[in-house]
Amino acid sequence: MMKRIYLAALAAAVLIAGCATSPEVKESGEVKKAEPVAELKKEPVKVVTTVYYPVRETSLYADGSVDEVTVYTYDEKGEKLLKKELFDSDTVLQEREEYEYTGDLPVVKKSFDKNGDLQNYHAYEYDGAGNVVSDIIYNPKDEIQSKSEYSWDGNKKIKWSVFDASGALFGTTEYIYEGDLNTKIINRNSAGEKEESFVIEYNSSGLPVKKTEFSADGKILGSRSFEYKDGILVLEKVLRSNGSVKRKIVYSNDEAGNPVEIIYTDSADNVQERIKKEYKSREVVSYVTE
Repeated sequence: MMKRIYLAALAAAVLIAGCATSPEVKESGEVKKAEPVAELKKEPVKVVTTVYYPVRETSLYADGSVDEVTVYTYDEKGEKLLKKELFDSDTVLQEREEYEYTGDLPVVKKSFDKNGDLQNYHAYEYDGAGNVVSDIIYNPKDEIQSKSEYSWDGNKKIKWSVFDASGALFGTTEYIYEGDLNTKIINRNSAGEKEESFVIEYNSSGLPVKKTEFSADGKILGSRSFEYKDGILVLEKVLRSNGSVKRKIVYSNDEAGNPVEIIYTDSADNVQERIKKEYKSREVVSYVTE
């Protein structure tokens, strides 16, 4: 008797549970669909990135005396380079470059001598992705001196063509890739004949470790090797065709990985030139949805 009562109660419980999870049936026989459960929206995560930009570069002779100083001037946000000035060791202005922008892109670069006279200016054009496609150099009389045209595949530059003042082709540079890595560069003359080429080798992190220059007939002319520490460039060697060291470039970097001193030496590590760099920084805020 008790067993029958227990089974009857269990059947009723299952029936009630089934009714609670089934679509509602109206007298007309229509079925009402269950309301979809709204997904919880993930809040975007704020990411703050520190961007460094150079403000001063000092070139020193081997004995430590100043050769020249370059000063960079930006807008208030530190985003756009507005002016680049070169001073001699007596802080006398030698030359100046000024930049004009449309939106975030520089469209004009003007070069002036120490007297403030315009020497030439560049006019830049871009594609929809912000890649420069044309760079025309004019003299102060607005006459074309030369023109460079660039071809792109996405964000990969694949060709650079240079034309003289008359519009005749002067030469081209082709960039060849394996995946996203530029592994070969070929320079050609106006007739399309190969003049020289470069082969670039990379490590497993995608950093270049060697760049070898070849003549038109495939002979090695020289190379450069690159060494890193924690992914930051610390040593560059300029090598002769036989592989012997011609000179070295040593990089000293700050905690953020910016080169603050670059030392040029001969093969025996005798200092020939030093360059010291100073930076400022700004913060860039972005939001990422995980």
